[in-house]
Amino acid sequence: MIQHLFSTPVYFHTLASENIQAISKEINDVLPLIRQKNLDNPWYDSVKTTFKYGEGTNDLGEYNLNLLQDALFNHVRIYLRELGLQKECTISIVGSWINFGERGAHQTAHRHALSTISVVYYHQTNEHDGNICFLSPCAAHNLFPLWQLTEAINTKSDVIYSPQVGKMLVFPSYLVHSVHENKTNHKRISIAVNFLVKNEEE
Repeated sequence: MIQHLFSTPVYFHTLASENIQAISKEINDVLPLIRQKNLDNPWYDSVKTTFKYGEGTNDLGEYNLNLLQDALFNHVRIYLRELGLQKECTISIVGSWINFGERGAHQTAHRHALSTISVVYYHQTNEHDGNICFLSPCAAHNLFPLWQLTEAINTKSDVIYSPQVGKMLVFPSYLVHSVHENKTNHKRISIAVNFLVKNEEE
């Protein structure tokens, strides 16, 4: 029997069409206000973003994106339940921001510090405007020749997901990821959210 040790749990889910429509309307209603903000990029890539270092960015709260927030909380709880946690936990948002990926935009490899769980939600995409790529936290995957002979997902050094409207990805915040270059003329809009999970006794 083989046991796959040290796995990294990544959860993905696409909302039902009626939920996507309601959440899309909620986001579209506030996009004109968001586009008036300074969207300069604090990172070393070309994505436009509402994220600002040191400002405690939380667009879900600032723009009352309650439908989206409720959906994300619900699926974070499902993620935690499927992990088989034995203790009751408190879940809080410690940051949320909106990324605009125009032609040529990409994001370099990074992780989300000072949080427990991170989520990306795709609001607008043509499904070809930049895949997200998760990198294995095990450096040996890149060097071990045997894994080049198999297609098993748990032996890969990176795993790629294509964007889709209404799709969310939930993953541990330590997991390094990047976003491939948008080579289309379509603007991708995604929302990133960081959650902090604590034992209720803390």
